[in-house]
Amino acid sequence: MSHGSPSDMVSLSRQRSQGRRHMASPRACLPGCDTMTVVPPILVIGAPRSGTSWLGAILDSHPATLLRHEPDTIDRDLSYGFVTDEMNCAAARRHLECLSHCRMLKAAGARPIFRKYYRSLVARVLRAGLIYGFKGAENYVHPAFRRLRVPDLVDRGWPRVVIKSVDLGRAPVWTHAWPEMPAVLIVRHPCGHAASVLAGQRSGHLPPRHPLTFADCEHGRKYGISPHFLETQPPEIQTAWRWAVLNDRALEQMRAPLVITYESLCADPVGVSRRVFAHCGLAWNQQSETFIARSTSGDGAFFETRRNPKVAAERWRTIFPAAATVMRTVQGTRAASLFDLEADLAELADARAGLDTKPFEPEQPDDGDQRSTIDMAG
Repeated sequence: MSHGSPSDMVSLSRQRSQGRRHMASPRACLPGCDTMTVVPPILVIGAPRSGTSWLGAILDSHPATLLRHEPDTIDRDLSYGFVTDEMNCAAARRHLECLSHCRMLKAAGARPIFRKYYRSLVARVLRAGLIYGFKGAENYVHPAFRRLRVPDLVDRGWPRVVIKSVDLGRAPVWTHAWPEMPAVLIVRHPCGHAASVLAGQRSGHLPPRHPLTFADCEHGRKYGISPHFLETQPPEIQTAWRWAVLNDRALEQMRAPLVITYESLCADPVGVSRRVFAHCGLAWNQQSETFIARSTSGDGAFFETRRNPKVAAERWRTIFPAAATVMRTVQGTRAASLFDLEADLAELADARAGLDTKPFEPEQPDDGDQRSTIDMAG
């Protein structure tokens, strides 16, 4: 099994030197976050329920990477805004440096646990034991155990940090704050996204509603919507407009992202993952290919990364009665142009002609864990 090529090592060493030259004065990070200078991380970002967890796990399977899973939900920095001006970018850069070193359990305890070229066998086994022990204590003793820090246990080399986030509103300022940072934006079909979000709200896995302030912006005014207007609309229309506004803004204002769709990743996981790795300067490897093969079999639960991808991507076509409403709502937006909504609407009309609509069946929830329990370490 490949554990990272010499070219990976040279590239990471060069990036580390560049990171020192571009160092920003670190702000005070939360406990559990170190403040040393880092090489440019990799940013994986998208709206919630858009495939970011699976894509983050695929990148984590590379022997050279170190995943930070939604560290911005732990270290929330509200000192800077969404506008990509000099002051906001300076603060955002410092925040990204802190997020790169956030070692609290949720951010640093991602599973499955992969072999890494920068971590010895002893360190890998010890770290895996700590993660499983901390997670068990969080679940069965007290939630406060989630505040425990997981050591990185880097024995050699320098890992490439991957920050996975669903805070799509921050995407533009983050990518402008650190221009050398490769960014991957993943967009899911509006109906797949809406069906999954509404299922999560009904099952209690997601908050019962999202703030409508996202519409109070240039893109909201462009489409003639406002928070006041959305207050009068049903949840599926609120969710559709949130998908459109946030993704449109990211597509127009992010700095040089690689844009992929969740559906393309599901249809060709190896091919699309190779594109992602190339964009991020990572060599393809057997460990990642093996993980993709394992993660695309089975019926995963709500937050799990192991499921049949084609079934997951297309399930909305049979269980989501508001699909036509969602597609008509977002037609004409930039994000919608990534999909052939006209063909989808025609197919939907043909499929439902003369048939009663099936009831909306939420995705089956699990215990709320955000990681598959496949252990690739053994």
